[in-house]
Amino acid sequence: MSEYPFIQKVREKLEEKNKSIGWLLGEINKGTSWFYTIKSISDLHLKTINEFSKLLDFDFVVDFYKWKGEGIEQADGLNEPVGKYAKQPMITVQITIQGTSTEFTNNFGNVLKVIQKEGEKAGFRIA
Repeated sequence: MSEYPFIQKVREKLEEKNKSIGWLLGEINKGTSWFYTIKSISDLHLKTINEFSKLLDFDFVVDFYKWKGEGIEQADGLNEPVGKYAKQPMITVQITIQGTSTEFTNNFGNVLKVIQKEGEKAGFRIA
């Protein structure tokens, strides 16, 4: 399989916006020589790809997955989630459960459903 045409896509999006590579690189604080060392989208950090996506109004991550044949509708982190839980902080909770592994295996699914249901009533969800 050939490489995803990241540089070509960047150039196309720049042309559509009537912007230069210099403008784009200035926005993300990178030099021209850095840009030309990119051989593959995998050479970049996700943060940098997200910056390109935002500046060029084009979701390179989603496009990459479509190109691979693994289409996704929205890449996590590129856009805010919509709906009731948008922009809400995530909280991590750790619990210790006492009991046998058999009790756990047989009952935890039901316990988790109750926790999810009660959490929804209180205005939060288990992600």
